[in-house]
Amino acid sequence: HAALLDDPAVGRADRPWRRGIPLQVAWPPAAGPALHGRVARTLLRDRSLEIATLAAVVPDDGAAEVRLVMRDRHGEVAGRETAPLPGGAGLRTAGVTLPLAVPAGSLRLGATLDAPGLTAPVTWETDLVHLPPGWPERTARRIAAAPAAEQPALQWRLDAVTAALATHAPLAPAGALGTTVDELEMLLGRLEDTGSTLPRGGPYLAAAPGLDGGAPLPCSLALPADWRPGEPAAVVLLLARAPGAAERAVALTPGLLAERAERTGVPAPDLILAYPHLPPDHDPERARARAGQLVRWLRSFLATGPVHLAGVDLLAATALEVAAAEPEHVAGVLALTGVGFVPYPGATPAELSSRLAGLDPGLAVGWYWFPDEQLPDDQAAALRAALRDRGLAVSPARPVPGGLDATQAWTRSVVWAAGLAP
Repeated sequence: HAALLDDPAVGRADRPWRRGIPLQVAWPPAAGPALHGRVARTLLRDRSLEIATLAAVVPDDGAAEVRLVMRDRHGEVAGRETAPLPGGAGLRTAGVTLPLAVPAGSLRLGATLDAPGLTAPVTWETDLVHLPPGWPERTARRIAAAPAAEQPALQWRLDAVTAALATHAPLAPAGALGTTVDELEMLLGRLEDTGSTLPRGGPYLAAAPGLDGGAPLPCSLALPADWRPGEPAAVVLLLARAPGAAERAVALTPGLLAERAERTGVPAPDLILAYPHLPPDHDPERARARAGQLVRWLRSFLATGPVHLAGVDLLAATALEVAAAEPEHVAGVLALTGVGFVPYPGATPAELSSRLAGLDPGLAVGWYWFPDEQLPDDQAAALRAALRDRGLAVSPARPVPGGLDATQAWTRSVVWAAGLAP
């Protein structure tokens, strides 16, 4: 009966039987009819799918079979098969091999037991991924036909697939690998249909150049509807360390802009939110170099004008430093500070002022700070004073009750850059 416990969909490494811990199983199951399967491998590369074992508990004698349905990455039915289950009441098993005539990408295999005496559906499902022979080479050629600026995002995904293939065990879960292959195939299909991988609005995961020639840096973008590079749009680059928050932010940005425009009666401009997936560590020099590189890359990749910079906590000081060093690339700076905002420990007011020497007096600067989180040595007030001493107007300059979190950061940054801040 081990076949019923060896399904890759349930037989993960954290299951007790995978760790060698004895597992007590009552057999036959008290719930009655059951169905499980065990594929030979979850990564399919030879145009066939081998189900090593279909195991079912059938409550009665008589003919029984399993109806199999495969769905491709679009959810369309990509194949059907019926496998007979010989035997009598109790456990019955069978094996089956199915031909594959589906495009590269994820597959969902579903099975339904058809047997006498059943009073409710009995089913089993599992995720697979299909990579036809020669797929990596064909994909590399398709990537080479993309615009040069878009090739890094495609190559980054192909490299991720290649790395996963090198370590993929036969029965390892295939969901994450299938998702990456699906995304790459979707982007390449869009490229061949439209000449670009960028959507006409909506989320897009780009790959910014890595610092010092290192690995590319993922950057989530929220693009306006019906927008194309080179067309007018405000761009806000959010410098924040909030793992997992970028995808939600770019997905919700259009709705936030529409809601705020309706509330204020001010039409929302076309706006692009760029939310890079920054590493968790903070080295001031590397943070400044990375932020400057991101600003220049964004301007080139999107063919836009100067970029609005929003920095959270210590990255607020980074944003001001980039604006001082590269004023031609920065349209404005928004600082959002809460816990631990001490970017220049022990600095005197004169030293803080010198940090801002390159800022354009006409630069738009705003600041939201969160007093409930501030510590006694917080430098937000001192830096705001230094900005004003240099002739910069800080607006908005507003305390916010509560705590600074990812939602506060991206929503306030978007509304500020769009000119919809109250």
